[in-house]
Amino acid sequence: MGGGDAEPGVPVMKGAVLVGLIASVFALSAAATASGSQARRAKACPVPDSGTCRGVLAAGTYRSRSFRPRLTFTVPRKWANYLDIPGLYLLQPPGAKPPGNFITGSFIGLETSVAPEASDCQSAVSGVKRTPKAIVKWMRTRGSLVVRHVQAVTLGGLKGLVFDVRMRRGAKGCLSVGATQRAAPLLVGVGPSSFDHEVAPHYAERHYLLRYKRGTLDVALVDSSGGKKLASFNKIASKFNFG
Repeated sequence: MGGGDAEPGVPVMKGAVLVGLIASVFALSAAATASGSQARRAKACPVPDSGTCRGVLAAGTYRSRSFRPRLTFTVPRKWANYLDIPGLYLLQPPGAKPPGNFITGSFIGLETSVAPEASDCQSAVSGVKRTPKAIVKWMRTRGSLVVRHVQAVTLGGLKGLVFDVRMRRGAKGCLSVGATQRAAPLLVGVGPSSFDHEVAPHYAERHYLLRYKRGTLDVALVDSSGGKKLASFNKIASKFNFG
């Protein structure tokens, strides 16, 4: 992805293409899964190294090309897919700009394997099992997070937990590299792609933590409006199918 600092008060989810480890993973996957000419891929994916993404979408049903497990989803017109690599997938609502070093504003993001994020805004917490139940239990102990409406769920054939989360008012949080405002640490990617995700002040988020292989897959619904868009985002996510 391109460069640029995070906007004030936005969640940070850096894509694998920004890190050497992820870049190498992408280089292998893109060569095997990309279809069509290089020119067509460049037009669909205006951000370098963003995998086999499709760009702005017409209304319809689509499948991920590189992201695993394979995702099938349906969106209205003008939603955009600007990231599709083995461990990360990104959907952005109409009018959203392609991400730079940071994904800012509202989005739906999927991460193949996650762990709880430490207070340094970059590493995984040690001693916490990487299961949906253990991760949510850990989140509920964090003074910087407000976790609500935890429920068991089955999404697209995968079982786990769904919940809403915000940064607690007055919480100190942490400052991710390149960010301009502190946010509450939440999750990090633990393979095949690396990222960190913090909950910013005034944002509303809904997460589906789903059991996948020996870890936990995350479906993140991030709403920069404070919750006004969560219902419409959830309408799309609730019809996701994996496999």
